[in-house]
Amino acid sequence: MKVLSVIGMLGAGKSTAILAALEEIARRGGRAGAVINDSGEVQPETDTIMERFPIRSIGGG
Repeated sequence: MKVLSVIGMLGAGKSTAILAALEEIARRGGRAGAVINDSGEVQPETDTIMERFPIRSIGGG
């Protein structure tokens, strides 16, 4: 199993990079998952990824 950590400042393009990687892996017939640490009532990163891929939320962090 390969694990990749994506970190950076707000607005740096992390979600865009994760989404592009997930799409490329799916296009090649592979399987991938993402663990997203999104806090607050509004969760823009989770919403962005969820538009294209199934998300399962794990609470209690």
